[in-house]
Amino acid sequence: WTIIMALLIILTAILTPFKVSFIEDDNKPFEIIELVFDCGFGVDILINFVSAYYHPRYGLITDFEKIAKNYLSGWFWIDVIAILPFDLIIQGISGDDSSTSSYNKLLRLLRFPRLYRLLKILRLFKMVKLFSTN
Repeated sequence: WTIIMALLIILTAILTPFKVSFIEDDNKPFEIIELVFDCGFGVDILINFVSAYYHPRYGLITDFEKIAKNYLSGWFWIDVIAILPFDLIIQGISGDDSSTSSYNKLLRLLRFPRLYRLLKILRLFKMVKLFSTN
């Protein structure tokens, strides 16, 4: 699962700035790709709620309540912000079709919170470091 997530993170790092800069909002293939990425990161959120983690003092933590509390107090909020489709939310609130709106370019910038997914690279480096020391 970690390898799949690493690939999604790398593709997000490449595709999000490209889409914001060069692709129009009504491009169906990119919308489908983003939906697949969002689903992958959503599944990652669910997996993180049930995945054991290592605590330096107590060792491997497998209690679901402790795992959930740890995740909620750390990476959960970054992960949620990263999968929220801010552009679709703004379109729904405003009722406008953003492709004809005068603020189309500003709405495109709302995709940049998806780059918060790149912070997951830090988590991947931590895991690699943990496995390399054991």
